[in-house]
Amino acid sequence: LLVFKSTGSSGSVLLDFLIAEQSVSIRQGVTDFFTGTAPVLPGPGEGDDSIALFKSPNAPTGSQAEVSMHFGTNGPTTLEVQIGDMPAGNYTLLIGDDVRGTIQVTGTPGDTQGQLHFEVGGSGSNLPLDFLCAGQSIAITQGGTTYFFGQLPSAAP
Repeated sequence: LLVFKSTGSSGSVLLDFLIAEQSVSIRQGVTDFFTGTAPVLPGPGEGDDSIALFKSPNAPTGSQAEVSMHFGTNGPTTLEVQIGDMPAGNYTLLIGDDVRGTIQVTGTPGDTQGQLHFEVGGSGSNLPLDFLCAGQSIAITQGGTTYFFGQLPSAAP
């Protein structure tokens, strides 16, 4: 597993280049297991943005993960991560270098889902959004296997 992070911490490679709108490939030898284009980073402002996370070759066919963020004048105010059509179980959410929560996926085969919702101040069932998230790397893993990955928006479009 090769991990790029904007902080270049232990066990990762420093992400010191722009990835937005660049081609991404996971290749072994001459075989491409994944190809795609990194999403556009939004410009400054208030509002909402959503991105689909990249799916690793380990993720089941038809599975998906999405992140939605709301930006206020001082940065992100909410962050929601949703995954669907994955085997039931617990998945670790990593943002930057840190574990930020566990996504519990439930349901019947072919119709499973799980989500985590973070909010500044954290009320009710919402977790507190008290960490840097804008522009950070994100991954959804289980037992050392990465299923989804990407880079969070740095501002509203």
